Amino acid sequence: MTKPAQPLTDIAEALALGETTSRQLVETALALAARDRRAFSDLYAEAALVAADEADARRRNGAPKSKLDGIPVTVKDNMDLAGEVTRAGSKVLETQPAATRDATVVQRLRQTGAVILGRTFMPELALASIGTSLHHAAPPNALDNARVPGGSSSGAAISVGRGIVPAAVGTDTGGSVTLPAAVNGLVGYKPTARLLPRDGVVPLSRHLDTVGVISRSVSSCRLLAGAMSDRERADWLARPSLPVEELRFCVPTNYVLADLDPKVAEAFDLALSLLRQAGIQVEQITLPELDRIPQIYEGGGFAMPEIAAWLGRRGLLDREDDYDPRMMNRIREGAQISAVAMLDSLALREELVTSARQRLAGWDGMLMPTTPIVAPRFSEVQEDADYRRLNMRLMRNSRVANILDLCAVSLPIPAGDPTLGLGLLVAAPAWADPALLEACARIEAIFGQADPGEAAISALPARALCGSL
Repeated sequence: MTKPAQPLTDIAEALALGETTSRQLVETALALAARDRRAFSDLYAEAALVAADEADARRRNGAPKSKLDGIPVTVKDNMDLAGEVTRAGSKVLETQPAATRDATVVQRLRQTGAVILGRTFMPELALASIGTSLHHAAPPNALDNARVPGGSSSGAAISVGRGIVPAAVGTDTGGSVTLPAAVNGLVGYKPTARLLPRDGVVPLSRHLDTVGVISRSVSSCRLLAGAMSDRERADWLARPSLPVEELRFCVPTNYVLADLDPKVAEAFDLALSLLRQAGIQVEQITLPELDRIPQIYEGGGFAMPEIAAWLGRRGLLDREDDYDPRMMNRIREGAQISAVAMLDSLALREELVTSARQRLAGWDGMLMPTTPIVAPRFSEVQEDADYRRLNMRLMRNSRVANILDLCAVSLPIPAGDPTLGLGLLVAAPAWADPALLEACARIEAIFGQADPGEAAISALPARALCGSL
């Protein structure tokens, strides 16, 4: 029987051929979800089975709604479902009124016939790249139970990584889709920020928030994102195929390659070696805009003032004891940032976006390790100081796509260690999504043909790229 652990596109084909049913898929998914209950804030078993039976009836009558009809997926806990309270991982929001309608992306998924299996775990208000919470037990990493799942789309990644569903919908403000996808050995797609609608999604930053997808293949991410987009789906598939030797990528040698974990550096060199062997042009550049990104965060940034203001308008800032203390500290700091400081951060970001867009013109994409370090062990983030340091370090590279207004895909690097998720981040300017996805499908195929052992040996001469920084 076809299982959700297969790519979304393969399951869609199996359904179309009658090799499985939606009822079988959903029953399997629910059984697996029961073993990894920490990945979910809510499971909708009864509703999911009803939806599955309806999808099967449509297929028997030759009238499926779409390729996705009857396939179970998950959505993040910050997305509205009609009749349910949207908690976004926070005890503070548990007392808020239930949503009166689905978030638009959820509504569009239902219109395709996709089955919403449940909403997935997230750290409070999406404020942690580590993916843990002091209020709720976090699910372990899909590849190593001793390591954190990454975040903030933590449960989304685990629901795919554990084979419960073939695809999940998350949100990304500083790498919250690409980062957990990377550390769990999955594909994560962060579209251009305005591509997918964000209404009905609890915001962290209206300047950075993006709805994204985690799955097992680029084509699966493309299919699910297309279903949620208001653009013609044909636009996603319109770019003609290009021979891999015609692709040109740049690798910034500053900022994103500094202080890499040795395993990350080795995997990144392996990835570059595989691309070059396949005839893809990879050239080093300096991208000065990267070195100025910390200035935005040193000035307090703008995401924290935004979430503090959002909570304040709802009279929720005075309930400090109900927040995860680590998150409350950040919210409190955000509330103290002046309007002048926030406007300065926004102005700097606009300057960096414009400059980087000009500098990246002519390239098919920019390459970097998705994370500069491997996923920390739970034991390494127990102390507050360690937690804060590793939380910021883990998201250093992935947040580049958000700050510079890029679309991005994280692809798993075939590095050979089954217990470590190591990702290659491929990023391109806003609205280059179709071309980016096409290029990433090429890279995915190259990685899929690789022998990790032989490729690692051939990558040895290239290691000076990372080792010298």
